[in-house]
Amino acid sequence: MLLLNICSTWTAIALSTLSLWTAIHIHFPCAKGFKQLVSTWIERAHTCPLSISLSGVLDKDIATLVWRHRQQLKHLKIRGHDTYYNNIFGGVTPGPLPSLETLKIRGSMNDVEFYGAQVFDLLCLAPNLVESVFDCMGFASFVDPAWVEKLVLPNLRRMMFRTSEEYSTSDDDLLTCLTLPALETLSLPMLRASTTDLFAFLERSSPPLRELIISERADVDFLQLVECFRLIPTLTQIGFWNREFRLVPDFLDALHDSSLLPNLRRLTLHLSASRTSDSLWETLLSSLSTLRVRSQLVNIELDFGAGACLEASGAYPRCIQRTGC
Repeated sequence: MLLLNICSTWTAIALSTLSLWTAIHIHFPCAKGFKQLVSTWIERAHTCPLSISLSGVLDKDIATLVWRHRQQLKHLKIRGHDTYYNNIFGGVTPGPLPSLETLKIRGSMNDVEFYGAQVFDLLCLAPNLVESVFDCMGFASFVDPAWVEKLVLPNLRRMMFRTSEEYSTSDDDLLTCLTLPALETLSLPMLRASTTDLFAFLERSSPPLRELIISERADVDFLQLVECFRLIPTLTQIGFWNREFRLVPDFLDALHDSSLLPNLRRLTLHLSASRTSDSLWETLLSSLSTLRVRSQLVNIELDFGAGACLEASGAYPRCIQRTGC
């Protein structure tokens, strides 16, 4: 907008450079007259793909305007409100979103929830989705997986139910309703989804999964988790968000089986420094030795959290990286 106020030459340049008008962030509640500004902004993008970010409680009039340009929508980011239940459609029923490739929905640290059925409906409207990220998102209610047909998203390659932040976990109920045959990256907090759900998802999707990031809840069935790993031999990277590291020793022991994860190249362990022990290091080094015999070079990264630092005798193997000190 600043370019329009410099001179007529810069105004002409700004108006003719359509890419300047393809991205807009709308924070609700909006000032009076903001609807016209949004309308003018989007119109200046002509038919270019749009990147739109919405945060707060959506105003119905502006939501109607945004969804009117749904055919151009390529990237959509929704930030929930900190107080009210989040209606992601703003009281409007949008049509198909054929160009949408990236969907990011972020909740709040106050546990204000979204309507699960609306999130599912949004995915149904975006058949060409490539990436979806759900950050700090909880569901107030969700559709019963037994009552809905599994949604197939043939192009979705990256689905994150948590990000790299410590407290970014989201409800992962959606996994039970999806079939994702092209999925390459999955981040799963195992908050609502069980190892049984994960196994069923992998079995029906048969994805070429390359990266899996999982968190541990108290009742994770490790033996079934191993069976899940056997369904994805394409896996090259695994990350465990597991500060208590209950699963880690068992997982390292399981790596002695040469048929398990033959393509694994990177292992990231997010652990608690206070919970580590000599036995963990012994198990870790034993697993590394086994992998080396199999000519399987695995890079291991250990994250002990901010401010953590271990006193250790001797040097770490070169293939082990440490963070958090």
